[in-house]
Parts: sequence; C-alpha cells; structure tokens
Amino acid sequence: SSAASDVYKRQEMRVGYACKLLALGEMDISQIAVECGFDSITHFNRTFKQLVNLTPTQYRSNIMK
Repeated sequence: SSAASDVYKRQEMRVGYACKLLALGEMDISQIAVECGFDSITHFNRTFKQLVNLTPTQYRSNIMK
C-alpha cells in the first residue's frame, strides 16, 4: 500500500539524516535518534540496521577509520 511505502520513505530519509549526523561525530547516538524523530533508541537501532545493514555504532566506527 502507499501508506506503507510512505512510512518506508520517511524512515529512509530519517536514516539518511542519521548517517550524516553520525559521520559528523558531534552527537551521541541517543541524541541522533531523537533528532531524527525516533521515539526510542531501540527503534532507531533496529530501523537503521534494516536499512544500512550496520548498527549506528558500527556505521560510525567504519566512517571514522
């Protein structure tokens, strides 16, 4: 349904924004989750991993190498 695809697009945008914030390295992951509109760190981690195939922590450590 289009409602499901809208949710997915919104999550993709949020996770894309999270990737930018993680790469900057200035905010805690919990702060990034809130900034990107996730209601819990668990939900953020799960959604991020589904789309990026890495946890936010793994993503950040890969970027910082």
